[in-house]
Amino acid sequence: MKSVLIDTETSIDEYLSDNKELVYSEILNAIGDSYMDNDISSINVLEIFSKDSTSLKLEIERDDWIKSIDRTRIFFERPDIEEYEKCATCVNILNYLRNNEENSTADFDFLKRDTYVTSNDKYLKCNSALKK
Repeated sequence: MKSVLIDTETSIDEYLSDNKELVYSEILNAIGDSYMDNDISSINVLEIFSKDSTSLKLEIERDDWIKSIDRTRIFFERPDIEEYEKCATCVNILNYLRNNEENSTADFDFLKRDTYVTSNDKYLKCNSALKK
Protein backbone atom coordinates (compact mmCIF):
# COMPACT_ATOMS: atom_id res chain seq x y z
CA MET A 1 0.00 0.00 0.00
CA LYS A 2 1.28 3.40 -0.95
CA SER A 3 1.27 6.16 1.67
CA VAL A 4 1.19 9.83 0.73
CA LEU A 5 1.81 12.84 2.95
CA ILE A 6 0.29 16.07 1.68
CA ASP A 7 2.64 18.76 2.96
CA THR A 8 0.67 21.72 1.62
CA GLU A 9 -2.70 23.21 2.54
CA THR A 10 -4.38 21.02 -0.07
CA SER A 11 -7.31 19.00 1.26
CA ILE A 12 -7.49 15.26 0.75
CA ASP A 13 -10.45 15.71 -1.62
CA GLU A 14 -8.49 18.21 -3.71
CA TYR A 15 -5.48 15.92 -3.75
CA LEU A 16 -7.57 12.98 -4.96
CA SER A 17 -9.26 15.07 -7.61
CA ASP A 18 -5.90 16.36 -8.88
CA ASN A 19 -4.18 12.96 -8.75
CA LYS A 20 -6.65 10.53 -10.31
CA GLU A 21 -3.97 8.82 -12.37
CA LEU A 22 -2.01 7.99 -9.21
CA VAL A 23 -5.12 6.62 -7.51
CA TYR A 24 -6.12 4.47 -10.47
CA SER A 25 -2.54 3.24 -10.87
CA GLU A 26 -2.50 2.21 -7.22
CA ILE A 27 -5.83 0.40 -7.64
CA LEU A 28 -4.39 -1.47 -10.63
CA ASN A 29 -1.19 -2.32 -8.73
CA ALA A 30 -3.01 -3.52 -5.62
CA ILE A 31 -5.54 -5.68 -7.47
CA GLY A 32 -2.86 -6.85 -9.90
CA ASP A 33 -0.71 -8.07 -7.02
CA SER A 34 -3.58 -9.92 -5.34
CA TYR A 35 -6.21 -11.14 -7.80
CA MET A 36 -4.87 -14.69 -8.21
CA ASP A 37 -4.77 -15.34 -4.45
CA ASN A 38 -8.25 -16.51 -3.47
CA ASP A 39 -7.40 -16.21 0.23
CA ILE A 40 -7.28 -12.40 0.04
CA SER A 41 -10.67 -10.87 0.90
CA SER A 42 -9.72 -7.19 0.64
CA ILE A 43 -6.80 -5.00 -0.33
CA ASN A 44 -5.44 -1.76 1.04
CA VAL A 45 -4.74 0.51 -1.90
CA LEU A 46 -3.71 3.93 -0.69
CA GLU A 47 -3.34 5.92 2.50
CA ILE A 48 -3.17 9.71 2.48
CA PHE A 49 -2.25 11.97 5.39
CA SER A 50 -2.73 15.72 5.39
CA LYS A 51 -1.21 18.57 7.39
CA ASP A 52 -4.43 19.04 9.35
CA SER A 53 -4.14 15.49 10.78
CA THR A 54 -6.91 13.98 8.68
CA SER A 55 -6.27 10.80 6.80
CA LEU A 56 -7.89 8.56 4.29
CA LYS A 57 -7.40 4.86 3.67
CA LEU A 58 -8.73 3.32 0.47
CA GLU A 59 -9.62 -0.35 0.88
CA ILE A 60 -11.43 -2.49 -1.69
CA GLU A 61 -13.25 -5.73 -0.82
CA ARG A 62 -12.71 -8.68 -3.18
CA ASP A 63 -16.37 -8.64 -4.27
CA ASP A 64 -15.74 -5.12 -5.55
CA TRP A 65 -12.59 -5.80 -7.57
CA ILE A 66 -14.35 -6.40 -10.89
CA LYS A 67 -16.16 -3.06 -10.87
CA SER A 68 -13.10 -1.25 -9.55
CA ILE A 69 -10.72 -2.66 -12.15
CA ASP A 70 -13.26 -2.03 -14.91
CA ARG A 71 -13.51 1.64 -13.87
CA THR A 72 -9.72 1.72 -13.82
CA ARG A 73 -9.66 0.33 -17.39
CA ILE A 74 -12.13 2.99 -18.52
CA PHE A 75 -9.97 5.71 -16.95
CA PHE A 76 -6.81 4.53 -18.72
CA GLU A 77 -8.64 4.30 -22.08
CA ARG A 78 -9.51 8.00 -22.04
CA PRO A 79 -8.06 9.88 -25.04
CA ASP A 80 -6.22 12.30 -22.74
CA ILE A 81 -4.60 9.38 -20.84
CA GLU A 82 -4.11 6.58 -23.41
CA GLU A 83 -2.26 4.13 -21.17
CA TYR A 84 -3.00 1.11 -23.33
CA GLU A 85 -0.56 -1.21 -21.54
CA LYS A 86 -2.45 -0.55 -18.30
CA CYS A 87 -5.74 -1.10 -20.18
CA ALA A 88 -4.47 -4.48 -21.38
CA THR A 89 -3.47 -5.40 -17.82
CA CYS A 90 -6.95 -4.44 -16.62
CA VAL A 91 -8.56 -6.59 -19.33
CA ASN A 92 -6.41 -9.60 -18.36
CA ILE A 93 -7.34 -9.18 -14.70
CA LEU A 94 -11.03 -8.72 -15.58
CA ASN A 95 -11.02 -11.88 -17.68
CA TYR A 96 -9.40 -13.85 -14.89
CA LEU A 97 -11.77 -12.53 -12.23
CA ARG A 98 -14.88 -13.05 -14.35
CA ASN A 99 -13.84 -16.61 -15.14
CA ASN A 100 -12.74 -17.53 -11.63
CA GLU A 101 -14.88 -15.62 -9.17
CA GLU A 102 -18.12 -17.03 -7.83
CA ASN A 103 -19.55 -13.57 -7.21
CA SER A 104 -18.78 -11.80 -10.47
CA THR A 105 -21.96 -9.69 -10.40
CA ALA A 106 -20.94 -7.39 -7.53
CA ASP A 107 -22.60 -4.01 -7.95
CA PHE A 108 -19.97 -2.00 -6.07
CA ASP A 109 -18.77 1.22 -7.58
CA PHE A 110 -16.31 2.97 -5.29
CA LEU A 111 -16.54 6.16 -7.33
CA LYS A 112 -20.18 6.63 -6.33
CA ARG A 113 -19.72 6.17 -2.60
CA ASP A 114 -19.73 9.03 -0.11
CA THR A 115 -16.57 10.69 1.12
CA TYR A 116 -15.47 9.87 4.65
CA VAL A 117 -12.40 11.65 5.95
CA THR A 118 -11.61 10.56 9.46
CA SER A 119 -8.91 10.72 12.08
CA ASN A 120 -5.62 8.91 11.49
CA ASP A 121 -6.76 5.71 13.20
CA LYS A 122 -9.95 5.27 11.14
CA TYR A 123 -10.40 3.66 7.74
CA LEU A 124 -12.00 4.78 4.50
CA LYS A 125 -13.37 2.43 1.89
CA CYS A 126 -13.76 4.89 -0.99
CA ASN A 127 -13.89 8.54 -1.94
CA SER A 128 -16.28 10.39 -4.21
CA ALA A 129 -13.73 13.09 -4.94
CA LEU A 130 -12.44 10.95 -7.81
CA LYS A 131 -15.63 11.46 -9.78
CA LYS A 132 -15.23 15.27 -9.88
